[in-house]
Amino acid sequence: MSVHTAAPMAAMPAQGEVTVFGVFAALLRKKRWIIVPAILAALAAVAYVTVTPPQYLAEATIIVEPQESPFTRPQGETGQQSADSQTVASQVQVVKSLDVANIVIDKLKLAERAEFNPELRPAGLLSTLTSFLGGSSEDEVRKAVLREYFDHLTTYAVNDTRVIVVEFWSRDDKLSAEATNAIADAYLEVQREINAKMTSDATGWLERQIADLRAKVSDAERRVELYRTENGLFTTGGGSRGENDNGMTIQSTQLAELSTQLSQARAQRSDAQARARLIREKLESGQASETREVANSGLIQRLQEERVRLASQIAELASTYLPAHPRMQELRAQLSDLDRQIRVAVEKIVASLENDAAIAAAREKQLETNIDALKSNVALANENEVQLRALEREAKAQRDLLSTYLARYREAAARNDNQFAPADARIVSRATVPLEPFFPSKVGIPVMAVIAALVLSSAIVMTLELAAAYSLTPAARADAAVSGEREQAGRMEPYLEPGMAADDEVPVEDDETASPDMTAFGNAATDEATPDEDAPEKAPGAIASAMRRAGAMMQQRGEARDASGDARAEPVMDAPAEPVIDTPAADDATLLAVETAMVVTSVGDQAVVYNTALAHGRRLAAEGAQVILIDTLAGEGFSASQLGRDPMHGYFDLVSGIADFSDVIFRDHTSRMDIMAPGRGDPDLADDADGPRAILEALEQAYDTILLVAPPVYSATLATIAGEVAVVRPDDIPDDVADDLARMLADVAVGQVTVVAAEDPQDAPYGVAAVI
Repeated sequence: MSVHTAAPMAAMPAQGEVTVFGVFAALLRKKRWIIVPAILAALAAVAYVTVTPPQYLAEATIIVEPQESPFTRPQGETGQQSADSQTVASQVQVVKSLDVANIVIDKLKLAERAEFNPELRPAGLLSTLTSFLGGSSEDEVRKAVLREYFDHLTTYAVNDTRVIVVEFWSRDDKLSAEATNAIADAYLEVQREINAKMTSDATGWLERQIADLRAKVSDAERRVELYRTENGLFTTGGGSRGENDNGMTIQSTQLAELSTQLSQARAQRSDAQARARLIREKLESGQASETREVANSGLIQRLQEERVRLASQIAELASTYLPAHPRMQELRAQLSDLDRQIRVAVEKIVASLENDAAIAAAREKQLETNIDALKSNVALANENEVQLRALEREAKAQRDLLSTYLARYREAAARNDNQFAPADARIVSRATVPLEPFFPSKVGIPVMAVIAALVLSSAIVMTLELAAAYSLTPAARADAAVSGEREQAGRMEPYLEPGMAADDEVPVEDDETASPDMTAFGNAATDEATPDEDAPEKAPGAIASAMRRAGAMMQQRGEARDASGDARAEPVMDAPAEPVIDTPAADDATLLAVETAMVVTSVGDQAVVYNTALAHGRRLAAEGAQVILIDTLAGEGFSASQLGRDPMHGYFDLVSGIADFSDVIFRDHTSRMDIMAPGRGDPDLADDADGPRAILEALEQAYDTILLVAPPVYSATLATIAGEVAVVRPDDIPDDVADDLARMLADVAVGQVTVVAAEDPQDAPYGVAAVI
């Protein structure tokens, strides 16, 4: 018989990971479920962009900044102040305000356009019912127009700038530009109206404040003058009326003058006393003529001249007369009289200076008396002057405020009279009529729809594939749908050779004479494994119950072996049983076989063996049977490729007792068949047939067919417990080699041994299998 096999894969997957090849293989298998939604999405998008009316978008920009020039700027403002982000955000809301909206709607008569007034559109069921009940009121129509207006309007501020962008779309390209420019103009108009109203309000307020301030200033100045008069705080000097900045009170002026006179009197007294004392000292030493007062005296100067003349005359007569001569004595007497007169004159000068000093001292004393009397008056005046200065400050503050208000009032009145109220913004660029609609995009929407459909469909397909890959036990997924199974189930027709009798020679046919019925493979598996249509399906709880019994059995056998201390059992093939096909003893041995189990083996390419079992199991699963494929080809990685990952545990881990059934059973991607990988346990521990028998007996409670893919060495052990053995004959193996393996297994097998011919792996049903 012949069995189709699949094309080899390029590489082994990584341990414990879903391979990229597996993902792409799943996408290729489900390409119909990806391409068809993409085509439908493209058609729907094209239809949408075709029937949807075009929408035109116009844009205008406004910059927020004061528009005052140096000639119109109010006094006191130094220049333009930059608007902060909060100010710009506030102006964005002004653009969106109802005032601007009402101006634009009235200016462009948007209420008369069907695009903005639902009442003008073709009547629908709701419109007809509304008209029957009385129609919409004018307010409701206005609200509907406003809703449409705001739906068409987009306004935002450009980051880190003072620029506001105004966008407005419409189905009419000209209307979109006109509406955008109208919104910008209306915004500036609202700004001007606001500024004009602020100026008018400020003018009225200043006028009222000025009238009140004038009365306050007059009253404050009156209190200042009254207090000054009552307390005699009259000022002198250059100070203006009501101000005491440059003048002094009379008391203060008098005190200052007396203090000056007192200083002068003290100076004069000291000076006179000093000069009199100096002249007297000089007079005693005979040097009185050296002082300025004596030298400047006219009397003393004449007396000095007379004395000089007499002294000269005496010196002249001394050469003629003796000292006792009467003439000499007369002249000496005259000289003595002159000295006396000079002394008297000097003493008079000294007395005059002393008199001046006495007068100055008396004047000084009088001034001190007057100053002491005036100090008390000045102290009282100073206390009153403190209160006076407070009143003057109040009056000055009122006058300054009045002056400021008067200046501002004049500026505000001038602006109000001339209707000058510039807006705090200006239009940077006006909107122009758009040349192309911005929506719908004739290319972008279909492309995006196709991309979205492809991505969504691919994501759904990959999600379903990953969910199937990581499913656990048959009990948990007994009713799971297999993605793509129905697509290829009709094309799956494995070819088998006719069955053989137990006492016949093992036939080996070539590919040309192979029968397409797979009856030889089917006698042992299909006929027995395919469930009756009327038979109830195995309950999900049967699997769990069988697994618990198998686990308990394996644990009891392990404890028994540990207690007896026996060494590990030798493989069964070392002590073969009587051949089933040659001796009648097979009838008794068959009672010990697991009838639903089939061992698939070969001495050729093990990938062909695996693909042969995989194709046969998928066909049985497609016919409704519960099938599991157990891969015992350790190190080959076929099941890992088929599952898209290398499971952590498998068959040898289950035999070793380090894993449970729920850890080792996984669902095939393209069929309802389950797969058990080899795992990472020690294959030597599976040489004893007791562990595999317990596992197969447990699985027999849940599955209709158990396919064991095994190498020739391990197939001898499994042949002692399986109900059937199939030897696959690859094309590159001589016929006698497959025949020898079949005869060797027949010596130990408890069931029927069949030779199955293999065909090209490319013809394997369900596509790619796990072949390197």
